[in-house]
Amino acid sequence: MNKNLIFILIILILLAQCEFKSKEVEVIDGDTFIIEGKTVRVLGIDTMEYKHKQKHYVVKMLNVTNVSCLDYYGELAYKFAEKIVKSSKEVRYVPYKIKRGRIIATVYICNETCVDYSEIVLKRGLAIVYRFDDYPKKSYYMKLEEEAREKKIGLWRCS
Repeated sequence: MNKNLIFILIILILLAQCEFKSKEVEVIDGDTFIIEGKTVRVLGIDTMEYKHKQKHYVVKMLNVTNVSCLDYYGELAYKFAEKIVKSSKEVRYVPYKIKRGRIIATVYICNETCVDYSEIVLKRGLAIVYRFDDYPKKSYYMKLEEEAREKKIGLWRCS
């Protein structure tokens, strides 16, 4: 194996094991935060837009004609993110990659224990699974989304 490739793989493995902690978190929307001055996009989920028009692929995927229903869940995802971040002892994130100048990361909400933020919002029906990349927990997230969809929880009431 090429020495440069091995070096790059080692750096990526070490970076993936880095964990950053903060109480200084600004919520941009249900899937994007500013943590310690860095824009962090939550890995694996896509919440409905809060301040902008809904993404065409989301409306098409959900087969929704009532876009105002999605707008409602976008606002709800934003408010939920603010509430959970403010009530947590700290927020941690583990970087996965950098895309479009943002850190794509698994975000954890920590109190007595730490919980994967993506899991929380998927179970509440406040997000859909981001389908355009592969990442470690994608199949698990798809299962959580399907459970919320079957139970018509959250935004799944819109379809």
